Amino acid sequence: MSDKHPEEATEKKISEQKLAESETSYKDLFCDALDAIYIHNTEGYFTDVNKATLDLLGCTKEAIIGSHISRWLRPECINLTHETMEKQIKGLSVNQPMICEIIRRDGKPVYVEVKSGEVKDGDRVIGFYGIARDITERIKLEKELKESEVRYRDLFENADDAIFISDADGYIIMANNALVKGYGYI
Repeated sequence: MSDKHPEEATEKKISEQKLAESETSYKDLFCDALDAIYIHNTEGYFTDVNKATLDLLGCTKEAIIGSHISRWLRPECINLTHETMEKQIKGLSVNQPMICEIIRRDGKPVYVEVKSGEVKDGDRVIGFYGIARDITERIKLEKELKESEVRYRDLFENADDAIFISDADGYIIMANNALVKGYGYI
């Protein structure tokens, strides 16, 4: 019995050291991540945030910790967030990231893509973590592209000159109204 006791103490010490190293690694990952990472309880009150979250929201940690998620979300995103939380509490998988519009402290809107998961104590959900990536520029570019496509289609369809697009074999795959009228189809 006395022979095993030193081995058990050594194994325990090694396990504790590995746990401490693992916790340090995760803390570093949390703090140094480029995306916003946050934790909130099941009621929706923030309990921890990383520096990227502070930068995203434009405020201090003290202004966020203890605040409710609804303080930072557009009203239409609040229901989506609550629905997602309810699904996760029930153990349902939420694989798709949410796209939400948040409001910075200065009032500026920011679009984020959020992937979230549960923080558990055993089998019980006690909170949620989220990783939020700023996609404001992507949303802006997508909107500009859609507007450009609408303008292009309008110009194409309403031009007085006949316009068509053909494939590599010479088959017409798109024609505007002027071409169709010119051939007597309208």
